[in-house]
Amino acid sequence: MPSNDAHRPVRLLHLSDIHFRAGKTWDSDPVLRGLARFIEDEVAAGFAPDLVAITGDLAFSGRSEEYDLARRWLEQELWPSLTAGRSGPPPRDRLLLVPGNHDLDRKRVGKGVRHMQDGLLAERSQEAIAELLQDEDERDMLVKRHAAYLDFYSRWLGEPQGLPWWQRIVEIRGAACTSPG
Repeated sequence: MPSNDAHRPVRLLHLSDIHFRAGKTWDSDPVLRGLARFIEDEVAAGFAPDLVAITGDLAFSGRSEEYDLARRWLEQELWPSLTAGRSGPPPRDRLLLVPGNHDLDRKRVGKGVRHMQDGLLAERSQEAIAELLQDEDERDMLVKRHAAYLDFYSRWLGEPQGLPWWQRIVEIRGAACTSPG
């Protein structure tokens, strides 16, 4: 006999555009603590999410100190708020991060990379992008601006994140869910 859990809808907690930024915590901390308490109340009421997705702009400018703030909030506020009715917080792989335009360090984008991007945008070809990404040296030039983001996510998950880091398969109650890639 199937359990009631098998017929329960998949619950997704979607957050976006948090923009962690050093020097602005006086403003954002009370709001983010309040958000975590609201989520804790919803979880206690039986609305625990199966997956937490933060889509875009976890950081303000893709720097490691911003991801340190994000990690602290996730570990001390958000993840503990998801424990109601469970023996502990959900596994860390239940956090799906999709980087946004603020999740890269623009200071690490040189003139050559900007020309490469401009050419790809003008060409409007997925094949050209795929071809460029297959060349390890050219790919490294493009993705080095994501270094702090990748380091943060790798430390959160406890394993290095390879390419493509934006695509993962997460199993929820026996069903495989694939993130966009």
